[in-house]
Amino acid sequence: MAQSMGTVTLEIEIGNIKENFLFFIIKSDNFKEDLLLGLDCIQKFKLCQDENLKITQKYKKEEKVFKVNMTTKSETDKQRILHKYKEIFAKSKFDVSVINGYEATIPLKERKYISRKPYKCSVEDKIEIEKQIKELLANNLTTESYSPYGAPVTLVLKRDEEKKSRLCIDYRELNKQIIPESQPFPRIEDLTIRARNCNYFTKLDVNSAFWSIPVREKDRFKTAFVTHHGHWQWNCLPFGLKSSPAIFQRIMASVIRKNGLDGFAVNYIDDILIYSKNYSDHI
Repeated sequence: MAQSMGTVTLEIEIGNIKENFLFFIIKSDNFKEDLLLGLDCIQKFKLCQDENLKITQKYKKEEKVFKVNMTTKSETDKQRILHKYKEIFAKSKFDVSVINGYEATIPLKERKYISRKPYKCSVEDKIEIEKQIKELLANNLTTESYSPYGAPVTLVLKRDEEKKSRLCIDYRELNKQIIPESQPFPRIEDLTIRARNCNYFTKLDVNSAFWSIPVREKDRFKTAFVTHHGHWQWNCLPFGLKSSPAIFQRIMASVIRKNGLDGFAVNYIDDILIYSKNYSDHI
């Protein structure tokens, strides 16, 4: 839970551009960064996410310190809530609940079977892939497949684990055939307006979010993938499909709306923002 302590206007300089921007002062232990730039700032400075982008300038900490008086009440309340609802917090990335009443479909432009050989990988990677497949099978997230489809997999670095542990399926060829959903995503400007008079914020992250959405049974064979020791397909919505973010956005927004939570909660894919004007309402 993060509490807004107020606002401050700061001058930001990147390259040859200088602009003043409004920033919120947040008291939270969840932020690793000293400064987070909003969409307005990113657009003004024409910043973008690029794997080949090299950062040549770094924000320098100054001696200015914004002091606030905090009590232990909010921390005590947070721990009480975490203990009360401890069963809903995931113990691992494979600990996933199912959102009942919804299914994901995977419509294709044409029936074109796509199958690729498994990618070459090291002995260590093979061991890690096999370990994760066992976990996926044990949690009924995947099953053995006899599908004519088969996308290769690879392992990439997962920063928070500091090792190659993110199982990525190369669905690029399949994605060319998928008919995408035209699902809108919340705009930063709209979120700012909705929460403009609020002082308390909590961000929840849905664990392995896409996996909580079942895939329609007759579409599951399309999600098939191959490893060095088998052929598998998903029972749930996999990461890597170009339609997965839009599907999850639509379903999660529907869940929030149908449960009457849209007056103080909004999701951006798997991140749920809860906002309140006062502390008692927030708790």
